[in-house]
Parts: sequence; C-alpha cells; structure tokens
Amino acid sequence: MVVRLHPEALAEYGEAVGFYEERVPGLGREFFDEVQRVLRVIGDHPGLGSPFDGPYRRAYCQRFPFGVVYRE
Repeated sequence: MVVRLHPEALAEYGEAVGFYEERVPGLGREFFDEVQRVLRVIGDHPGLGSPFDGPYRRAYCQRFPFGVVYRE
C-alpha cells in the first residue's frame, strides 16, 4: 500500500517533531523515526491497525502518545 499523508497530518507531524526536539535534544528525531516505523508497518500490513471510525483504522506509536489514523 502507498502511504500518503494528508497536508494537515503532515503539519501536525512536523509540529510534534519540533515539540519533542525543544524538550530534549534528539527526542524529535526519535519521534520522527518512530512515526516512520509505524508508517512502514501500515504500508506493509494495512489491516493491522485497530478499527477507528467508519473506513478508518488507527496504529499507535510505541514510545510516544501518538497514533496514526489511516484509511486502507
């Protein structure tokens, strides 16, 4: 599956990277890497996320309170 981010989701992602990086240097990069890992999992196994709302699913990051909402 090809993963594309909605422009608003991309903006939120960038803000979250900045938020974590301001708190602890390097943490923004770790957050970025974790979301990239989740996006790869979604791309490889789109059915793994939990059903969310109608046609959407949600996959959570492991170390951060952040979930990726997506549609197959």
